[in-house]
Amino acid sequence: MPLVQWMKKKTKRKALYNSLIKLAWNATTYHIWFERNTRIHQSLFHSEFEIV
Repeated sequence: MPLVQWMKKKTKRKALYNSLIKLAWNATTYHIWFERNTRIHQSLFHSEFEIV
């Protein structure tokens, strides 16, 4: 996964910018995972306009 390796390389230091990048990454991952689980377990589909 080149994106994950890039993230690890760019966010080694504890600067505010790096914390914001990590926060954005985690929020994005959470929302993608949440949508995936909703589609699988509840058979509920959102349009791309509702997600974004």
